[in-house]
Amino acid sequence: MREGDFLMREPFALIGGELSGCPGWWKIDVVVEDESALQAVSVVRQPGGIYREVLREDYFLGIEIGDEIPDRRTIAQWEEYYSRLRQKAEESVL
Repeated sequence: MREGDFLMREPFALIGGELSGCPGWWKIDVVVEDESALQAVSVVRQPGGIYREVLREDYFLGIEIGDEIPDRRTIAQWEEYYSRLRQKAEESVL
């Protein structure tokens, strides 16, 4: 399944938040159910709306980020997820 197709499904789970020690940088994880299995994809959002794929994540070593995501349709979907997470974070502070 291509990432764009993956992102067009309603997420089973949407998880993320601002990275500790990196103001304005967010990690976003989307999990969808596909043919009775859960699949996940993660990105890092840099200030200015630049999205990069997460290649690896390790509790002790941190996050290794890859190339910038160039596809506008994919970026638009990540922006939607980012907006949802920001709204959720703001509501939890209130």
